[in-house]
Amino acid sequence: MSTDEQQQGSTDDSAVNPTTLEELKVAWTVRRDRLDRRSRVRLWRTLGRQEARELRPDGPIPLYRGCLPGDQRRMSWTESYWTARRYADRLGPEGIVYVAEAPPSALIGWPTADEVVVIPSRLRRIRRAKERQGGQSDQRATDRQSRRRGAARTWRADYEQGLADRHGSGETLASMVVGARRDANRGRPARRGDRPVSDALWRRRHAAAYEDAPPRPSRWEAAQQAAAAEVAAAEQTMVDADAAAQQRAAEVDAYFAGIEQRQQDRHAALAAEAAQWQAEHDEQRLEVKARRERERQALQQREAALAEQEVAQR
Repeated sequence: MSTDEQQQGSTDDSAVNPTTLEELKVAWTVRRDRLDRRSRVRLWRTLGRQEARELRPDGPIPLYRGCLPGDQRRMSWTESYWTARRYADRLGPEGIVYVAEAPPSALIGWPTADEVVVIPSRLRRIRRAKERQGGQSDQRATDRQSRRRGAARTWRADYEQGLADRHGSGETLASMVVGARRDANRGRPARRGDRPVSDALWRRRHAAAYEDAPPRPSRWEAAQQAAAAEVAAAEQTMVDADAAAQQRAAEVDAYFAGIEQRQQDRHAALAAEAAQWQAEHDEQRLEVKARRERERQALQQREAALAEQEVAQR
């Protein structure tokens, strides 16, 4: 919708890193050039998740954007044709109004009443919008829709703040809801057909929802229950720690027992191998001794035969 997306950005290297939705809206409106282009979708989807869940429509809606040809796939769009027409007229004769079909998943932010932040890749049927004449009725409808959204945001914020203020006061859930609704409705403008609902009537209408609800404990009882829960959790933690220590000790004992058993098995294997070697060595020694004895006897017999031959020759 706006033309500042078409600029290349400021030469200042200092980047803006918003941490809340309000800071993101201000940065988007005033210093968009300092927002990292690669993280814009992530920022809107992270910080504006709750607002998108409340304001996102049930089905696809038409969105418009006034820009130059080739710049239609950007993040800033609007629901009003005439708002986009004004931005297109600022660009001169080359300004064009584009229309696209935006599914609910494409809408991720509403920085102002006239601007909608989208994921460009999820837009469908982007085309040039037909020229319109007049526009007063459409503009009034858009203004009414913007006012209704602003009033809904304000009422929701007041209602949640009222619930937060009453949390921990000891009141029942019904009285907390009634009080928060009453505080939120105080600044709400009266509309045609609105009828005030008293607290007693509201309780009667919603009493069935709280008939089976358990009684709400007092702050002292809640503190006692919280302390008891903390003590029980601490005791359970100690029991778990003791069990883990015992299991670890058993694992260590089993580890060292395994090492000792392996050493004993190794010693036994070495002893058996030494005994086998000694037996083989003794057997070899006996064989050598017997062979030498046989060689000695054969030598003696040969010497005796030689002596007999010499005697016979004489």
